[in-house]
Amino acid sequence: MNCKKCLNTVIKEDKIICSECKTVGHYYCFSLNKNYVAKMPKTTKNKWTCNDCKIKLNKKNNQQVSIEKSNIESLAESVQCIYNNLDEFSIKSGRILNEMKLLKEQNTLLIKNNEKLITEVQFINSKIDRINQKSLDEAIKVKGIPLTYNEDCKSLINELSNKLNVTCNIENAYRKKSQEKTGGKIIAWLSDKTEKKNLISAIKRDKTTAKQLRVEWPSNKIYINEHLTIFKSVLLNKTKTIAKAMGFEFIWTDNADILIRKNKHTKIYRIRNEMDLKNLIEIPENL
Repeated sequence: MNCKKCLNTVIKEDKIICSECKTVGHYYCFSLNKNYVAKMPKTTKNKWTCNDCKIKLNKKNNQQVSIEKSNIESLAESVQCIYNNLDEFSIKSGRILNEMKLLKEQNTLLIKNNEKLITEVQFINSKIDRINQKSLDEAIKVKGIPLTYNEDCKSLINELSNKLNVTCNIENAYRKKSQEKTGGKIIAWLSDKTEKKNLISAIKRDKTTAKQLRVEWPSNKIYINEHLTIFKSVLLNKTKTIAKAMGFEFIWTDNADILIRKNKHTKIYRIRNEMDLKNLIEIPENL
């Protein structure tokens, strides 16, 4: 085998091979010292490369370094861009959080103002209702008297009061228009609240029917109740629905006050408005 440099034959003792290009030559032709080659470990000798290959490898390495440097610079730019975006996001997030905090504070204020307005409106409505109810202090509402042709409502209420043995001075009476087959309720004004109270107590005690007044009438019961305002009537109906569902046995009115009681051994509660009705569900079971 000939040396690539001098083209002369290469003997084993002088031979060296490039690990990259596999070129064979004399070690001295590649400017290597004899002692250096003699002391060179086998692994090192097997990895030896000629100058041409070293130049190529260095060039290749430099290119690789240049590429890696470029990649690092690109990565650095990306990281900086991400950092800038995060910084901008942080600023925007802080602004949004501040706006949300402000909105929450404004909402809390609105809720408080709304609650205050609701309370004030309820107070005003209650005050108006008390005035309206005051005008109905001597009025009663009679249900169960059949409608008759050309009837005199004052005379009918007089008949009923006589049947109940209650002395009354009927100042006025009329029948409210209704879609009911029985003809609707009769509204009557008495001379004072005592007469009203006596009539209501008597009808509850005697449980008088229409047939007991006139034999040609049916046997349905006659009811006498306080004449309530529309506000109180609606509140009473709601109270009946909720209180019955909660197991209250007694639901009644006294002097236009709506009263409820679980049973005869428990406390009496007064329902004045919607708020009292909402609080009703918080009443303990044993009360």
